[in-house]
Amino acid sequence: MMKLPSFLCTIFFTNSVLYMVMFLSIFLVLVTPSVCRGLPSTVDTNLSYLEATKYPAHTSSYFDREIFKKNVSDTTNNRITKTDKINEQVHKAIALYGSGHRQSALQIINEIESTVLARKEYHHLSNLLRIKSVILYQAGFRDEGLQLIERSLYYAKKIVDSDSHHIQLGYAFLAKTGMVTDETIKLQLKAAAYQHMTSVSTLHPKQQSAMTSAITSYATSLMDKKELDSAEFHLLKALRLFSPDTLYKVPDTFYTLEILGILCYESNRFAEAISYYEKALRHNESVKNAHHTSRLYLRMHGAYNKMNKDIEADYYLRQYSIIKLGLDSAKDALINDVATKAQDQNSTSERENSRGLESILIVALPISISLAMLVWYIGRPFAKRKQSKESETATESFTKVSRVSEAQLSPNAIQLSELYNLAKANNPLFLTKFCSYYPRYIDRLNQLAYPELVSSELEICAYLKLNLDTKEISRYTYRSIRSIENRRYRVRKKLNLSPDTDLKNFLLNLDS
Repeated sequence: MMKLPSFLCTIFFTNSVLYMVMFLSIFLVLVTPSVCRGLPSTVDTNLSYLEATKYPAHTSSYFDREIFKKNVSDTTNNRITKTDKINEQVHKAIALYGSGHRQSALQIINEIESTVLARKEYHHLSNLLRIKSVILYQAGFRDEGLQLIERSLYYAKKIVDSDSHHIQLGYAFLAKTGMVTDETIKLQLKAAAYQHMTSVSTLHPKQQSAMTSAITSYATSLMDKKELDSAEFHLLKALRLFSPDTLYKVPDTFYTLEILGILCYESNRFAEAISYYEKALRHNESVKNAHHTSRLYLRMHGAYNKMNKDIEADYYLRQYSIIKLGLDSAKDALINDVATKAQDQNSTSERENSRGLESILIVALPISISLAMLVWYIGRPFAKRKQSKESETATESFTKVSRVSEAQLSPNAIQLSELYNLAKANNPLFLTKFCSYYPRYIDRLNQLAYPELVSSELEICAYLKLNLDTKEISRYTYRSIRSIENRRYRVRKKLNLSPDTDLKNFLLNLDS
């Protein structure tokens, strides 16, 4: 049998490899799109809380489609399948929010939000998103709150029923007025809310409540313009929509009474202001909303203080301080819960992305091996090994690694700048970020302190580690200097420091 020349064998072998590469390339082109269809184009493992739910209006179709896919599993896991069950949960969340139990309300909203979206119950969805936005915004998650209120407005516009459409839009616009600082925008939002609220049909059961909110909103606009007489006329007009028996049973009238008290206070009619505050407190007795109670107690303290009635002023200030302490603890728990959920959400996203990338690698691995074999075969005659150079490179790399010092494990300038910005903005994620950048410092504090430091005390230690003084901490956290000094005292006591030891210097040098 005739043997082929060696160069023909080489060409035949090389062409065989090329044919195999071409075949695998075609296979990859056909298969990979079906594997990667649900994957993002880039993988970001540093998503902030609710970043995945930031959907502008122009991407709404994508949002509906992608979230709808997720709803099937969520609905199965939560076993919420009946309409009456969903309505019960919606009303429960609204009632909890109305009574001031914000963490419980937020938990229920998170459980049923995807199911309500899947069923396209936009009137419930807009309402729940509005409540969620207010809770997160007032807890310090301002960007997330603004994103959610925009989603609430978007779904309110999709409500088919005209009256529900106007009601949800009106309440959403009113909620947004508390999230913007520009006075011109505030006036525009109040005008939009008034327009929608007054468009509700007189046959609708919530028509009077909507009118009350609309008139109250319009009156606050007049108060902003210092037209107090006209504002008072409209507020009293809003109250006259209800009989004395039903006045205290309608949630919207609470704010009308409170605004009337504020108007009288600004008009130096302090006795009348107290009278309206007391009526608002009576209104609040049915729901016992601690946030409303604390706010009214503080207003009554101010009014009695203006009247030089020190006993009454001190009483309401003490009552306010007691309730505020409980509200601060509840707020800390809410912030921790939200931060934990954000971390869990990021971990889940990372795992899903990892599984998708593994699928791509399974498909791409054969073609990668084939390409490597082809490159090795063609480039084999030209390969030159440089052992001495590789040895020098390895030695140099080892030297660089060995120079890593303890100081390099500390936060860099960018991270420190981030911490300072979070501190100045009183961002609730400040302590979480600080703990991730200073793990050894936190560990040392927990080792030295007895009993263990609570989150508010750790926060003081974090501020002092950033070399902030008491006045700066007070200004950034909106707390009194006395409150900051009390927390510093508790930290000193738990760390068992001697009287001549400066707490700030001690903390600055703790992990050095």
